[in-house]
Amino acid sequence: MRHYARRDAAPTHPSAGSGDIATDLTRALELLRGLRTADTPVPYRGGAMALHGMLLMDRYMTDPGRYAADPAMADQLLSSALELPMDYRSRIGARLRLAYSRLAIAHSTGDANGLDAAVALMRGAVSDIPPQSPLHAGALGCLADVLQTRAQTTGMPEHQREGTELCREICRNDADSDRAAVYLAARGWAQWAWRRGAMDEVAEAGRIALPLLYDIAALQLGREGKAVPLRQADRLSARTAFALVAVGQSAAAAIALETGRALMLGEVMQREHPDLLSLMDSDYHNLVSRFRRAAERLTSVERRLLFGPQDAPVIDGARESYRARLDEMDDVVQDIRRLPGFGTFLRPPALADLTGTAASCRSTLVYLAATDRGGVALVVPRTAAVPPAARTRTGPGTEVTAVPLPRLTTDFEQSSVAALRLALERDVEHGDRDAAERSMDELTGRLWKSVMEPVVQAVGSGTDMVLIPDGPLGTLPLHAAAYPDPSAPTGRRFVIDDLPVAMAPSARTLSIAVARTPAPVHRVLAVRDPRPSSEVLLPGAVSEIERIRDVLPPSVRVLELHGAAATRQGVQQALVDVQICHFACHAHAYPDRPLDGGLSLAGDASLTVRDMFAMPSISARLAVLSACDSGRFDETLPEEVVGLATGFFQAGFAAVLAALWPLEDAPAAAQMALTYRHWLSDGMSLPAAVRSAMVWIRDSTNGQKAAAFPELDFAPGDPAATADAEWLSTRDHSSPLVWAAFVCLGI
Repeated sequence: MRHYARRDAAPTHPSAGSGDIATDLTRALELLRGLRTADTPVPYRGGAMALHGMLLMDRYMTDPGRYAADPAMADQLLSSALELPMDYRSRIGARLRLAYSRLAIAHSTGDANGLDAAVALMRGAVSDIPPQSPLHAGALGCLADVLQTRAQTTGMPEHQREGTELCREICRNDADSDRAAVYLAARGWAQWAWRRGAMDEVAEAGRIALPLLYDIAALQLGREGKAVPLRQADRLSARTAFALVAVGQSAAAAIALETGRALMLGEVMQREHPDLLSLMDSDYHNLVSRFRRAAERLTSVERRLLFGPQDAPVIDGARESYRARLDEMDDVVQDIRRLPGFGTFLRPPALADLTGTAASCRSTLVYLAATDRGGVALVVPRTAAVPPAARTRTGPGTEVTAVPLPRLTTDFEQSSVAALRLALERDVEHGDRDAAERSMDELTGRLWKSVMEPVVQAVGSGTDMVLIPDGPLGTLPLHAAAYPDPSAPTGRRFVIDDLPVAMAPSARTLSIAVARTPAPVHRVLAVRDPRPSSEVLLPGAVSEIERIRDVLPPSVRVLELHGAAATRQGVQQALVDVQICHFACHAHAYPDRPLDGGLSLAGDASLTVRDMFAMPSISARLAVLSACDSGRFDETLPEEVVGLATGFFQAGFAAVLAALWPLEDAPAAAQMALTYRHWLSDGMSLPAAVRSAMVWIRDSTNGQKAAAFPELDFAPGDPAATADAEWLSTRDHSSPLVWAAFVCLGI
């Protein structure tokens, strides 16, 4: 019904086609209301009426405040439907939803007798389902949900214990028979326990639910289908990690955050799993061939779904084919898991995956998570050399340090994102640079005090650090968190003054990216100034590309596409055979439609996130997206980090440099040139090269910049400034607003 509602929705309908569940359900309800009873065959009237009532309850659950009238209407429809003939499954569903409708009515009015009646109605529905029925576990989950809601309303300990014990029973008895029912029961239990502050129960329930979420998301059809359970998880991994730290299980907390991060990206990238290489020269090489064929077929169908009609019904041929390809992939994965040493192949992550990534990257991994009760950082060191006072023993020979961040609440997170937007609005839309810089200074000061100060202390100065931030934290300039320092040229000391900072969607995706790093660079793609285009020219783009040419070894060939040659098709073809690609152009991000964001090319075409997700797998070292907003990602599902940068990451680039906000032309061009020089000529690691370039842009005077990059205009609109002594000695680009936009995804 959701798919048909979206397909038939009129273009003028609010949010039509947006994928919003409540909107889809509303359209489905409109279609049902349009059916006349006389037109419905008698045997199906009860089922149609029950469907109407069930959809009303589904819509109510998306927003109880907005759809407060739905339970009463659903109650009438479901009661009437149960008096008519209908099939067994529909009757069970109608009885369960009727109990929910009466529970909702009683909950809203505070009617204790009504709550008990709703529980009794649900018990009766469950008792009529044989224990061996495939519907039994799901019905028990509904009963647990009703019991928890009653307990929340009454606050009676016996009601709480009954709900908790039923959830445990479902998780214990039905783990092998109905994973979806167990997941829903565990997720609901975790949410309920979180509201009560029962951290031991949150930890217990979350550790059951998260691996099941990993499996359930993998079985959904297409990205849209996978996004539904991921959105419904509602910070499950962050809350589970917080609870696990509270009960002294820091390693398990880090695993929880890893399990809930970038599931869709990890699913695709793990098809290039490096463990497969060890099978190539063994007696099991045929399994590698089977796996790769299955992965190629599955990926091919996923590309069709990406570019096909997004409102197609689930029964169309592409989706049926996708299900068959999922089954094919599952078969070969199960065969690989039967081999000695491969029992955990493509399973949810374990601690060894995290410590192995830290070791292979020679970097300390830092997970960051915020909840409404506070936040936590989990530090996975590149070695076991953690100061004794900071150690939390978590397993044989391994230490994971938990750093409490009490100020890092979801409110702090949201207010910080709002503060960043305000600073950018003042700069870009209102042209008030002074106000924008003050806002940015306030924000970076808050980020230091509330987040990064204890993290830097735990990690230690000079240590390479990879941040894996949960949720919207990844949109913030954590590397530019700062505190006053009168001895510094700018009067402030920043995180990057103590250690290089890289970012990663997850440890698993980072390890795969590092493992597939190609041989030395021999070919570079440079894209600039696509034409024709409605976008303005970037004056620094020519210099940016020329400076990059200057630091490349003579053996490296540069393919430059500009003007009419910078077409979408030309760029896609060139990407397949380069080790570095550099884009000096415009980009557009659409937070509500992340797959449609992309880089602007000739003819106002775009190389979109959707294009990159559909690219054939390539092997490349670095993508530089020197374009405004190229580092932004899907704000409706931030844990999945869906954006242009991760599109290149998934396509096969080991690392990506991208911008979190609009760039200033001349400083950005100089910063990129310096990054290449430090990386390719001076032998620095990529994160260290990015850091050194940032520091120089920040600390150098206008005169030093003009001398180092005479071809760039650091005083646009004021040609006389370069002869002014005061201007030459000023640091116009010392604000993080100028130099901190770039983030390094990967190493």
